[in-house]
Amino acid sequence: MIKNVFINGKRVDLSNKKIKAQGGEAYIYDLGNNMVAKIFRRRDDDFYLGSPAEQKGAEARLVEHQKKLPAFPQNLPVEVVKPRDLVTDGSGLIVGYTMPFVLDTNPLLSYSDKNFVKQSGIDNNIVVGIFQNLLKIVRKIHRENVIIGDFNDLNVLVNSTNKVFLIDADSFQFGGFYSSVFTDRFVDPLLCANVDNRMILSRPHNKESDWYAFCVMLFQSFLYINPFGGVYKPKDKTRRMCHELRPLHNITVFNPEVIYPKFATHYRVLPDEILAFYDNLLHKNKRLELPENFLENIRWTKCSVCGAEHARGVCPECFQANPNIIKQKVVVRGNVVATRFFTTKGVILFAKSECGALKWLYFENGQFKRENGVIVTEGKLESGFRFRIKNSETFFAKNDKVVTFDEKGQIKEVVDVDTCSNLPIFDANEHSKYWVDTSGNLKKDDTFGPEIIGNVLEGETFFWVGSDFGFGFYRAGNISTGFIFDAHKKGLLDSINLPIKGQIVDVWTYFGHNCCWFFITLSVSGKLVNKCYLIEKSGKILSSEECNKNTVSWLAGSIRGKAAVGNFLFAPTDDGIIRLELSNTKIIITKEFPDTAPFVNSESALYIGKNEIYVVKRNEILSLKLN
Repeated sequence: MIKNVFINGKRVDLSNKKIKAQGGEAYIYDLGNNMVAKIFRRRDDDFYLGSPAEQKGAEARLVEHQKKLPAFPQNLPVEVVKPRDLVTDGSGLIVGYTMPFVLDTNPLLSYSDKNFVKQSGIDNNIVVGIFQNLLKIVRKIHRENVIIGDFNDLNVLVNSTNKVFLIDADSFQFGGFYSSVFTDRFVDPLLCANVDNRMILSRPHNKESDWYAFCVMLFQSFLYINPFGGVYKPKDKTRRMCHELRPLHNITVFNPEVIYPKFATHYRVLPDEILAFYDNLLHKNKRLELPENFLENIRWTKCSVCGAEHARGVCPECFQANPNIIKQKVVVRGNVVATRFFTTKGVILFAKSECGALKWLYFENGQFKRENGVIVTEGKLESGFRFRIKNSETFFAKNDKVVTFDEKGQIKEVVDVDTCSNLPIFDANEHSKYWVDTSGNLKKDDTFGPEIIGNVLEGETFFWVGSDFGFGFYRAGNISTGFIFDAHKKGLLDSINLPIKGQIVDVWTYFGHNCCWFFITLSVSGKLVNKCYLIEKSGKILSSEECNKNTVSWLAGSIRGKAAVGNFLFAPTDDGIIRLELSNTKIIITKEFPDTAPFVNSESALYIGKNEIYVVKRNEILSLKLN
């Protein structure tokens, strides 16, 4: 990692600057005053250790930027986060550039996460507005004969007023500078080829491929599934293929041999003209700039009968359903007794099991309520909030503040906390509240005031806490260090080496008796990768697994919603709940519960009760008893 650089002739010591983010190509350093420096990784960076191809790519990228960055077009729309000042090393080599840092935003990826959308009070008319703004930006970029190229949902940012920004502009295509980077979920398959069962970019990006990516992002923001999502199970086994190659063969979720995920909104909610457009795009390979009225004519409404959001004249969900079917409170399916014991017209925001008893927070009619009906506070849903529960106390956190509400809904305390990736860093179990303060101290509530457990890396730390112990990690450059701490004592065991490579997209941890299950989703070379580490309370890594997030595996899909008990991990799938455990050094499925399939999907959240498993969905909670 380079330490000393020059900006406008002034020497800057990067070793004193905080790394705000990092990805496969560069580090982002905080320069203060809402400015950052993007510094490209060199070929000798530890990130590329053992990968000659990536080392070669880093070298080629740096060579190209010596000419590309000085020639970068300055007449692009203001929503494009453009290079401002070039950053050089002592020899005058361009190693990066400065740019404004866009505050309080979420990547467009979040808008394809159904839980994020519902818990943030976002509906599809808001999504339409976001894409109308994005559409205008893309047209302005194209008018300057510039192509976005690697157009994906991590380089599109959306703020709280639905204003859109594009980042990673250094990969844009213009003049004689071509972009070779791509994201597999959004690259135009017409520009790709199959090489060794991998999709590679064989032709340069163009304006039509930008519109293709735009349409794919719109599709998944409406329906919470990529057009090539689902599981392809052809009856003819000779037609089976790896998931990544499906775009090359136009095998989309519209294909009758693709199993449509339960959690996704069905495409029948889209109007006929939009369905016809996607048929031409995805199956007939027609590439055109979007018509002017493409988004203007879409009007989403919420069905007054079933609550489904749709853009058709008649609710397709009610039309599909049998009006004589009554939603029963208690249902018996094989060895499973399912009891629906809570429903809301609003949305469930947070739930946890404390000593086998389920507790939750939900939002309904402008009020935030606990499971006993107590109104915690009033307001509206917003993105960026984190919630926690400790017995009768409820915690609301946003940015660098955590507010504690008591059992009567009165504010008991407000605490300043550290943030990481724009999230307030805190957690709670049934005993205490835990947080990282603005000086990097991990603290907990104690009888006589806050108690320091240990010191972590300010601005770079995530952590979680179970009933008996906690787990967290922090990143310092390319080094990711995990740590374990006792929930009741001082001291950190911070010697766990975690080989985390890539941009962090999501993280979560589940606690069993003497171990924890740490999950992380990373963006690596244009792909989303899920990893799982099973870590003993002593700090020993018992097992690690990884897979492409979009493949068929117990580890694929969302990393949320699982539940640990003893040495087991229970996970929801569209085919029912599965039980996972360690066998030698591998995590394997040891039991399946197919009778639970009608009551769960892969996006459900599981919690362990005393003699039951709770299933929490967006607006209802079920109890499953397995006989």
